[in-house]
This record gives sequence, C-alpha cells and structure tokens, in this order.
Amino acid sequence: MAELRVGVVGLGSMGRRHAETYARLPGARLVAIATRDADKRRQAETEWGVVTFSDYRDLVGHVDAVTVATPTYLHAEIAEHLLTQGIHVLVEKPLAVTEQEAARVIAAAKAAGVCLMVGHIERFNPAFIRLAAEMRAAVPRQEKTRIRAYRMGPYDGRIHDVCVILDLMIHDIDLSLALHPAEGWDIHQALGMPVVSSRTDVGIVEYTLRSNGAPPAKVTLLASRTNETKRRVIEVQSGGFFGKADLFGQRVWVAPAGQEWRELPVAREAPLDLQLAHFVASVRAGTQPAVPGEAGAAALRLALDLVRRIQNTG
Repeated sequence: MAELRVGVVGLGSMGRRHAETYARLPGARLVAIATRDADKRRQAETEWGVVTFSDYRDLVGHVDAVTVATPTYLHAEIAEHLLTQGIHVLVEKPLAVTEQEAARVIAAAKAAGVCLMVGHIERFNPAFIRLAAEMRAAVPRQEKTRIRAYRMGPYDGRIHDVCVILDLMIHDIDLSLALHPAEGWDIHQALGMPVVSSRTDVGIVEYTLRSNGAPPAKVTLLASRTNETKRRVIEVQSGGFFGKADLFGQRVWVAPAGQEWRELPVAREAPLDLQLAHFVASVRAGTQPAVPGEAGAAALRLALDLVRRIQNTG
C-alpha cells in the first residue's frame, strides 16, 4: 500500500503534536490540516507544505485518515461525518460527550468499513506496556486484582469543556479496563469538587470491575488538575504479582510475592509516536486497532457513570 495520506482536524497543543509526528512517520504523509484559525493555517502551510481548510468537511478527497484533536464536544460530530465519507479516524479521548454520540460514531465506522481508533495514549506508554506484560506473564488467568492509580498535574486553561474525570481520570479508567476486561462494574464511591474551574477539578473514585466467571478487580483512582507538578502512577496487585509504574518517568518495578521490589528496564519511547505508528499500521493492514471505538465507548460509559455519581453525591 502506498503512503497513507493523513490530516489533522484541530491545531491546538495536541493537534500540533499529532501533525508534527505524522510529518516524520514512515508509511504516512501529512497532507492536510483543518482549523478555524487563519494564522495557524498559514503557519501549517509554511511549516509542512500542506493544504489547509477552515472546514473539516473539505478534507474529503484529500486524505485517507485523520486525527480529530478538537475540543471534546466536537469529537463525535466530526468523526461521524468523516467516517461516513470512508475516512479512517483516530479521535482523541474521550470518544464523545455522551454514550449516544459514541454509539453513532461506532456505527458509522462499521457501516463504512473503516478504522476507528480512540486516542487513549497511555496504552502505548512503554511503562504500561511493560507492567501489563509482566502481570500477564506472572498471572496468565484473571485473578482477584487490586488497581490503584494517581494522576495529577497543573490546571490547563485550554481544557474548559470537561471535568477532571473526562479530562485526566479517563486515562486510568481505560487502563483498568485494559488490565481487567469487564462486562460491568459497581461504583462504591465517587467524590469530586471544583477548585480552579466551574467543573470538578479533583476526584477520587472506587469501583469494582465484574467479569462473568472471573474474579473481580477493585479499582481506586485519584485525579487532580490543581497540582503544581505532574504525577502519573499506577499500581497493580493480582494473585501473587505486585507491580507499579511511573507513567510520567517511564519506570516500572515489580515485587513477586515475598520478594523485594526490583526495577525493570523500560524502552524510552514517545507514546504518541507508538500510538500513531500503530494507527497507520492498522489502517494499512486492514486490522482492528488496539483501542477500537468499543474500548473508547466502555471507558466513556464508566467515566459518565462516575460523573453522575459525583453529581448525585454533591
């Protein structure tokens, strides 16, 4: 297959990172950008030699695949339209704002027979990949599991359309579902409060993931966008396996039952590079991506359940 013609919708901080990565990614050729900002369009034309549009609909006929990196409330509308036009789509997380929107996007991808991938980037963090591999090697079948994750960082004024659950915590919600696939869940606690915005900026939740015929996983997550420094840690206990990963520093430690903690080597690679390379490879090979629309919808559904619980508690 020839080089994949790729485009990016939205040229904010994340959209720009996608464009920069595509511009140097083997197997892909960055050809188009869609953004309402005229200055950014001119800059993109100069920097990457791409065609630019103010309307994402004009990408049709110019691209084979796109990243949608707009504000969250636009994700579903844009993704659904491009999918119906036969364009492969990687949409930044969260997939949509509502479960109904997510279902429409997934249906559009299936009807058109094209690839839909959700940008849960931590799945491609080398530290998480190593932690998950170690856990599966030590515990080949699902065991009773305990997962804890802490994700904190400073407030980003550009992210104003969603709360911290859909902004930050959804990363760890997705990781918990990746480590312990589930058919359902029970929420035990969900607390949150606004600090620097009108939405929930700090949240702590606890839930159990249920799988038919398999032991459950108890999950505790803390997310805050009010911290001065960034911290992203996930800890897992399953059977006799104990492991933890510093996702920000890309470090992993394991401690088999009765043994001392030891650090494992981790390949230092940029998660976004790995994510986009996987998306391009999936499209070119016609295979399902590691994070299909259904995975994004499951993370969104659990996140929205937690948001509703916080609202009802408040």
